[in-house]
Amino acid sequence: MPLADTLTDNRAVRGLRALGGHIRAKPWLRPVRNAGTLLIGRTAQAVLGLVAMALAARALGTEAFGILAVLESLVIATGKLTRLNAQHAILRHGAEALQADRPRHLQRLIQYGVTVNALSAAVALTIVMVALGPAGDAFGLPPDAAPMARVYGTLVVFIMFVDTPRGVLQLFDRWRLLSLQSAVAPFLRVLTGAGMLLAGAGLPAFLLAWFAARAFARMVMMAMALRTLRERGLLRGLARPARRFWRPEPGIWRYVGGIQVTRGLMTLREDAAVIAVGWLLGPGGAGLFRVADKLGQVVEKPVSKLLTPTILPELTHQAARGHTRDRRKMVLRTAALAGGFSLVLCGALALAGKPVIALAFGEAYTGAYAAMVLTAVAFAGQAWIFPLQPLLFSTGHVRLVVAVRAITTAVYFAALAGGTVAFGVTGAGLAAIVYVAVLGALFLVLGRAPLSGYLRKQQRS
Repeated sequence: MPLADTLTDNRAVRGLRALGGHIRAKPWLRPVRNAGTLLIGRTAQAVLGLVAMALAARALGTEAFGILAVLESLVIATGKLTRLNAQHAILRHGAEALQADRPRHLQRLIQYGVTVNALSAAVALTIVMVALGPAGDAFGLPPDAAPMARVYGTLVVFIMFVDTPRGVLQLFDRWRLLSLQSAVAPFLRVLTGAGMLLAGAGLPAFLLAWFAARAFARMVMMAMALRTLRERGLLRGLARPARRFWRPEPGIWRYVGGIQVTRGLMTLREDAAVIAVGWLLGPGGAGLFRVADKLGQVVEKPVSKLLTPTILPELTHQAARGHTRDRRKMVLRTAALAGGFSLVLCGALALAGKPVIALAFGEAYTGAYAAMVLTAVAFAGQAWIFPLQPLLFSTGHVRLVVAVRAITTAVYFAALAGGTVAFGVTGAGLAAIVYVAVLGALFLVLGRAPLSGYLRKQQRS
């Protein structure tokens, strides 16, 4: 190899190493770095999940696969609606306990999280067991699959016991473990699905395999959290109930309840919009809006699934340490980074969206193009303000967030109804822009006092 090429290669390697060192040295880039780690597992999860679904669909046929999908949706939807989120409480107050060197208080928070998970599991399991009968009758569940369907319904218990171990892993910056764990269930479903496809297995076998895969993945997360606690000397004494573990912090139940209400409002905005459009425009309009919303989410997913989970633990640690300058930099710079990246994605979607729709869904769905672009523009705007909610959660302003989300959701559905009646599916896309505009305005108006204090430029001492 010529000397000049060797020197050029060495300079390139040194440049990459210097860039990596620069990224590691900047505190505000930690959420971005952790999001990159999480991206690996989430990508594998998405790809393997599609493969597992395709294997099940081919093996079972339309009707049996539909029953499997309904049972899966029933379990997941029940989990979303009934799970009290102890994870945020563990992150916020756990960071304070670590900063104050109070290991027993951190154990008390973990015991509280397990208690909340157990209560949620009891409620969710009751709902699933009651709903299984009518759901089975409505969708034609075969008699030989009914016992396994009831077993599958107990999967909701494993889903409930996820917030506490996930909160522990995030608190101690174990993103590599979280990334690895996210791919466990779909990987096992692909392995078992391929074998059952070759063996000609039926619905009961797939119910058992899908149950075992997700349950094992949840147990892997629990094992990872226990190992992390053991490494830090926090496992000893954890099983011994701490004093007042059911209320380790004043107002913690209001905090957890407020987060649950916030999540419910966000889920309502995401899931009920398609139903509302279908009610106003019929099934055809609902289908077009579903395509528009799904493709528009390409702009939103990198922020909501990667940056939002990774920035919250960092903000809680900085709040506990009193690092106001670092917190300000993190909020403003990650917002700019996410906003800029979302604008690029939005532009790409606007340019290539119509051919993509025609190729993926067919020419009949190109009527969703305008709504898709408007939805993407809305999500790109939302990316610029995404750190505000985690910032307010990390500092305990959960009531403010609930108020903002409640008002914004009401305005959104009013705009959705009016826009859809006036402009069809395109009007539903306009409603998304109204939603983000009102969301940003309310955060800045109702949250003006706390946000101005947190984001005011600090003078060097």
